[in-house]
Amino acid sequence: MLADYGRAFNAKDLDRLAAFYHLDVTVSEGGGSNPWWADYRDRHLGPELQAFTNLKFGHIKIVVRMIGLDAAYVTGEYLLDATTDREVKSGGLAPYGMIREGGQWKIRHSHTWAKRRT
Repeated sequence: MLADYGRAFNAKDLDRLAAFYHLDVTVSEGGGSNPWWADYRDRHLGPELQAFTNLKFGHIKIVVRMIGLDAAYVTGEYLLDATTDREVKSGGLAPYGMIREGGQWKIRHSHTWAKRRT
């Protein structure tokens, strides 16, 4: 699922990305928080993706911990390289609270934060 997410992210395809998020997702990153998908899409992710060129995004070191049949806690790291008005080389921790809804896994909570890349 996170590999498919990365492909949609790299394609800057907000419609495909929407399929990965629960409508009531909470997203915290960069010191801010968005309380649902439309807010995150319109006030953070959409403008950010528009600003990026030469985008390369993905996850590594993914660990899935099941919490019952329809919930999971997923941890990993993300890597992001892009160009805006400057070169961006970012990465960090990426824990996700996931739920299965209608047979599909959705991100219900995301709280990513950057760390120094070496």
